[in-house]
Amino acid sequence: MNRSQSFEEKEKEAIRKIAHPAIGEIYCINEGEARATLHEIFVDKLYLQGGVSILPGDIVLDVGANIGVFTLFAAKQGAQVYAYEPVPPTFEVLQHNIRLHRLEALPTRGTLEYRIG
Repeated sequence: MNRSQSFEEKEKEAIRKIAHPAIGEIYCINEGEARATLHEIFVDKLYLQGGVSILPGDIVLDVGANIGVFTLFAAKQGAQVYAYEPVPPTFEVLQHNIRLHRLEALPTRGTLEYRIG
């Protein structure tokens, strides 16, 4: 086994599933970071300040989508979401979360477009 295979296997092992009352289960790499983002979005509503809202049919661009917490939130509001995550292991977790939440996804290199069924 070469070094890159070992690193890839280590990254895959780091993916775990956590639960949050507002969204249910979600895959993450870093549990603390994921829980902080969940809190910011669902409890503090930091992404919906200053008159920002997400309505059904809106188009949302999430550049640097990370594991997809905000993209899941926006899709659940009925928005059409374009998520971009350039880091391959993080993009993989984003894809897992899209499947877990049964969202329709059109994956391309580093980008996902998805909406509710």
